[in-house]
Amino acid sequence: WGDDFSSVDRDPDTEYGVYYHVAFWADGPHLVQGTPPAKMYHNYQRAVEKKDTAYSILNVTSVREVLVGIRANSQMTWDFASFNPDDFLQVWAKEEFGPEAAPAVAAVYSQFYEAYYKLDNTQIPGHKMFIDGMVRRVGLRFIEMLHGVPKGEGYKLLDKSFDPMDFASSQAFIEFYRRITAEALVSWREVYSSAYQTLPLIREERRQFFIDNLVVQLEVIYGLYDWVHQLSKAAGDIILEGKTAKDNPHLKKAVYALEKLLLDRKKAEHGKWQ
Repeated sequence: WGDDFSSVDRDPDTEYGVYYHVAFWADGPHLVQGTPPAKMYHNYQRAVEKKDTAYSILNVTSVREVLVGIRANSQMTWDFASFNPDDFLQVWAKEEFGPEAAPAVAAVYSQFYEAYYKLDNTQIPGHKMFIDGMVRRVGLRFIEMLHGVPKGEGYKLLDKSFDPMDFASSQAFIEFYRRITAEALVSWREVYSSAYQTLPLIREERRQFFIDNLVVQLEVIYGLYDWVHQLSKAAGDIILEGKTAKDNPHLKKAVYALEKLLLDRKKAEHGKWQ
């Protein structure tokens, strides 16, 4: 929640409610789901304890990408006492994919949420993850650096517990994102392997939904992480080591990462979604 959640004194004669994002533009998540149900549950538990239950407004930005979060939110706001965050994904997977595939599907979704690099866990686990909008910010900053543009004022976050642009030097910025994207790309590949093994377990008429809701999003976030990873390696070559930008292989790989994810997204362009 925002700072006012803790700072505002509740008036006993006034009803209070909450406004929550399961997805939003700018920092994200937006193209890829990135709000774990357990994190949402933690926040709503705090709201229930404060009796801020007169209303709950959920910002979804786009519906299709965040169906899991929407469903979790609807259940916990309808009957919070009966909501079990440990069982939610199993129940949801059983309803969407059937009892045979549910354990494997639920495990893949849990693995997916866990694969995001954790930038800051000072408040709760997953407090600030390297989600798609932040990846975009960092990638654009690398492009500015490669063009010799100084750090702009537009890269400031309201939450200062971790500012993805706030580093003591270009070298620290480059080396941090080169390291964390290398680590996270391994995790994303492991999720992809799990998804590949799970797909045959899903009945045929629900496989396309699994591809749309998980596999395509996985390919998008993998492409974004790889884009930043390749830009960080190019920046190391060009800025730190003074090599020429001409024909730099990592710049070419960065372009490829974006081109591939844009093609991967087209797998979800079918039927009414065309």
